[in-house]
Amino acid sequence: MDKSLYFNDEKLVSEADNKLVTLTSHRIRMNTGNKIVSIMLSQVSSIEIHYVTNILYLIIAAIGAVGGIILTISEGDVSGLIIGGVIAAIFYFAFVKTKKHTLSIESPSNKIEIMIKGMSHENILGFVNDVEQAIAKLTLK
Repeated sequence: MDKSLYFNDEKLVSEADNKLVTLTSHRIRMNTGNKIVSIMLSQVSSIEIHYVTNILYLIIAAIGAVGGIILTISEGDVSGLIIGGVIAAIFYFAFVKTKKHTLSIESPSNKIEIMIKGMSHENILGFVNDVEQAIAKLTLK
């Protein structure tokens, strides 16, 4: 974030290497170029680290596997098991490959979602701790 946009007493606490996310003593801001989301630290209601998945892929994989087993039992032919297994494998692979590790910072009116692929667990927790410490400093003044 451009320092000319800071408040008079605002200080930089942390900034992502790619400069997309900035944590200051007053706010957290994400600027992707297409979208800018800024949340004042006094408005942060939760911070969550989670995976975003498309469960539909997993359901289709299970249906393919069960369908292949049922087809093999009813027809007495192994080809149903092979087809069901291939369908299950393809959709399970899609489920695993589309899973996204995400950090969400929420306020009552907005949300910042940051894809954290490739970041170490220690760095992620360090950033969360920085946010929590900045909130504590702001609210304990």
